[in-house]
Amino acid sequence: MRLLVNEEWFEPIHSGMYETEFENLIQARSNSLFPEYHVLPFKIPVESEEGRKIPDLVLIERKYRYWWIAEVEMAHHSLYGHVIPQIEVFASVQVG
Repeated sequence: MRLLVNEEWFEPIHSGMYETEFENLIQARSNSLFPEYHVLPFKIPVESEEGRKIPDLVLIERKYRYWWIAEVEMAHHSLYGHVIPQIEVFASVQVG
């Protein structure tokens, strides 16, 4: 299955790709994928009552009004054993 974004086709990625390669690909194509955001690496530890995890990217709205941290995951990573524990940490951070 292909994905059409702003008149540009995106092909499925081979699952043998390393996560860092996928992150780099997202950054390289960020103008098409996330045109309203600056997309940058964000390997800064995030701590909460749920633990400590390191996100992959940050998406900063181009007018700097808000931002999101992003976790890049491969399909072969366990949803409940790997992905959700990371998201729980990020979602439970108290800011300000």
